Amino acid sequence: MLKKLRDVLFMAVCFAAVCGLTASCQMFEDKYANNYLTLYDLERHFSANGIKIESAQPVISRVCRADRGMSLKISGKEIGIYKYDIDKKVQLEKLDNITKNGYIYIMAIKYPVMVNGTFMMLGYHKNPDKVKIVEAFKSFSPKKE
Repeated sequence: MLKKLRDVLFMAVCFAAVCGLTASCQMFEDKYANNYLTLYDLERHFSANGIKIESAQPVISRVCRADRGMSLKISGKEIGIYKYDIDKKVQLEKLDNITKNGYIYIMAIKYPVMVNGTFMMLGYHKNPDKVKIVEAFKSFSPKKE
């Protein structure tokens, strides 16, 4: 009788562990659902949402410890867009920290940032088209089928 009870408890604990692991994996996948998208996909998304991009150029991403970076000139002001590689532990930790804090320090200057999945945006807060930029950035996600 005790052996059966122990076996049932063991199976219940294993089931609970598997359920918890599956749920946390699902949350991880949902949080970073746009990971397969690129900086150029985001640039096209901005354009499709009525944001006129005057220029776009790659930037050094090491400043933000990101995988890639791009500068977009919108309404005469530069904004920075950075893409993090969540397969690299350092970048994942940096992205999680930025998401939690809502800002990043660059050369000892604190900048407010927005994060959407594996993308981070900075410099938007002083742009005349801030509202449109924020709206487009927040809506940048994988297409639902």
